[in-house]
This record gives sequence, structure tokens and C-alpha cells, in this order.
Amino acid sequence: MTSNIVQSRSNIYSRTYYSTGMPNHVGKWSGSDTPHNARPEWDIKFDYRYNSLGFRGKEPVPNTPCLISFGCSITEGIGIPEHMRFGDIVADELNLTHYSFARGGSDMSEVHNNIHQFFHSHADILDVRKIIILWPALSRFPRLVDDNGTHTTVSYSYTVNGWEKDFIVYWDKYVAPIFLTNIMRTIEVLCRNKNIQLAQTSDGMMFDLGDTPSFISKKDYSKNHCDFGRDHHPGPNSHRYIADVFIKKLTSD
Repeated sequence: MTSNIVQSRSNIYSRTYYSTGMPNHVGKWSGSDTPHNARPEWDIKFDYRYNSLGFRGKEPVPNTPCLISFGCSITEGIGIPEHMRFGDIVADELNLTHYSFARGGSDMSEVHNNIHQFFHSHADILDVRKIIILWPALSRFPRLVDDNGTHTTVSYSYTVNGWEKDFIVYWDKYVAPIFLTNIMRTIEVLCRNKNIQLAQTSDGMMFDLGDTPSFISKKDYSKNHCDFGRDHHPGPNSHRYIADVFIKKLTSD
């Protein structure tokens, strides 16, 4: 089995506007990590490398014991080098190869779609041992933002009044929790049937809004853990802390 099979199945995954996400693209900037948003104190130089599937990171190789990560821009690692992402840290400590199938800007439904597409097209040709999922914020949902049909996502931080705010409040309070609970259960079944160990959390970690994910207690989550990357996304300390949460989950189950 060659990597050509992996590459031939690259057009099935959801693509949002947020990340560059172009197959085989290499560049200095991606998503919100732009020259305008770059923090002057951030002096680590790195590039974004996208594989033939349009996901950030190395090219998936069949029959290689691996860990797969799903999520939005935090999981993709916007704002930091690849090796500092929590997915890479978890995989390294568990002696696995990390392949990210995360897409910046994704809402829950897009992550869910990519997971199902992965099981349909790539799970059988990769030696998947573990899957970790950091689900996006509950308040994020897809919408069309202009007459050209440009697709993006919206959350509390972007909508402040009118019916849109009312809809988001309703979505976040009543619809999203039920929706996410159901899709998390379907992923559990998929992983169980494939004998793949799964660790997932329902918290989108919106550090730029000052929120703390519920699976990390505020008592334990000190300022030392909450740092930033080159843009407003979580930095190396934050990714290290997320990695520790997933490692504990995977090694205690």
C-alpha cells in the first residue's frame, strides 16, 4: 500500500476559509497568524507545511502506528510550530506518529464530517492506534457571510446584537449540547468497532476570550499554562497542558 492511495482521497474533507489548508502548501503564515496579528515578542521562526490532503503536518504513511487528531485551529496548531502542538506532544510520548486532520475555523459539524470521512477513506489504510479530539466551542456554527457564499463561522465574539445574538444564545444553550453529545457517542462507536482508543473533550479553548475549559479546573489552571502563540491562539505552555490532559486520559483508560 503506497501513499498514492492516501493522496487520491484528499478531496473529501471539509475546507473552511480559516486556514490556508491547500494541499502541499508551505508558507510562513496561515489563518489568523498573519503579519498584522503577529506578536512582536514572538521570536521563534517556523513555516506552515500542508500535506497532500490539505492538513498541516507530515504526509500520512500506511501501516505506520499513529495517533490522529481532529479539531479546529487550536488542534491544527495555528500560531506555533508543528512540534509544539499538543497532538505531536501526545504522540511523541506514546511512541506514535502524529497525523493531524484538524482544520482551522471548523465548527462541530465540520469536525464531525471530517471524522466520518476519515473512517470511510483512511482509517483502513492507516495503522490508527489512538484518536484525540478537541471539539470547537459550542457557540460556533456555520453560516454564509456574503453574497458570494464565502463560508466562515461565527461565535459570541463576532455577533453582539439582533436576531443573530438571540439565535446563538439559543443554539449554545439548547441545541449545541444535545447535538455534540450525540455526535460524540457516534464517534465512540466508530472507534470501538475499529478497536481504536479515543479521548475527546467538548471544550473549545477560547483563550483569547479569557475562558477556561471546564475539563481543566480553574484552581489548577494557572497563568503559567495560559500563554499565546505568534497570534491570539494558545501557545506552547497551553499546548503542553492540553497534551498532559489527553495523555492522562489515554494512559488511565
